Amino acid sequence: MRLLATPHGCRICGSTATEIIASKVSSFSKMTFELAQCQQCSFRYVEPVVDPADIYDADYYAGRGADPLVEYQAEYSNWRDCIRVLEFENLLAIVASHFEAELHSHSDRFDGRPLRWLDYGCGAGGLLRFLGDKRRLQVRGRELEMEAWGSDTGGFAAKLKSAGEKIVTTDELAEVPEGMFDVVSCIEVIEHVLDPNAIMGNLARWLAPGGILLLTTGNLGSPLARVMGFRFPYCKPEIHISLFNPALLRRLYKSAGLVPMTVRMDGMLRFKMIKNLPQPLRQMPSVRWLATRRPVLVFFDGLFGVSRMPCAVKPQLPRG
Repeated sequence: MRLLATPHGCRICGSTATEIIASKVSSFSKMTFELAQCQQCSFRYVEPVVDPADIYDADYYAGRGADPLVEYQAEYSNWRDCIRVLEFENLLAIVASHFEAELHSHSDRFDGRPLRWLDYGCGAGGLLRFLGDKRRLQVRGRELEMEAWGSDTGGFAAKLKSAGEKIVTTDELAEVPEGMFDVVSCIEVIEHVLDPNAIMGNLARWLAPGGILLLTTGNLGSPLARVMGFRFPYCKPEIHISLFNPALLRRLYKSAGLVPMTVRMDGMLRFKMIKNLPQPLRQMPSVRWLATRRPVLVFFDGLFGVSRMPCAVKPQLPRG
């Protein structure tokens, strides 16, 4: 596998006060990877970094690559029956709650236009299709039309565009006006990128004042991650090269001009719980029922720290 040249020092704060805290041999590539940590900002990152062209191929998207839990083909073929709908419904509920408060103080926000939603790293397009199916969002007695856009690389983005979805390339996003989108989702994406600062700066630029950023990524500050270290299941070194904890994510938001916001991720928790089970167990009614029980969700969330990872909002511009 080809390796990328990487910056010397921390990829977030630039400090050279970094140390190697762990190493392991990947079960996928059999390569040895090291986990480095910045002593200044606590960012953890993987070295060496494999060229994405050698990782994100057809096998990867079919679940035969570095992450066997990836199910792009199944999601693309029949998104309505995939368990990620639990996550989609959760995200939509968070957006509705956010704009309930937003419209209370800015009632003219959506006059004459739709709510624009960008799913950055849209994958197989399940969320885009879910939003397209819903079409409208009920907020404060109003029906807001939703306009969903997606951006990603690879063959699935091309398929989605051919099927009529609003897909924009990286180059096209560079030309998007600042503040274009009311919602930007970035679901399990930022851990894959070499330069988190650049990505966060773009997400903040695309987001409208008063808009919400829905970002998820693994929590390396969770109890299970602290115990397991580099053996933590989320640490897949070929693909998850940038690793975060809640404090670092808040720092990244603030440096981009965003305000961290705590959200409740029960739907995402249910999705993650079921997804990590062996396939035969996923369809069992008793298992799906168990995944709805509050004590089970609290226990799972406590181990993995999903809800401790904040999302963010972009401050409103002062009126006057």
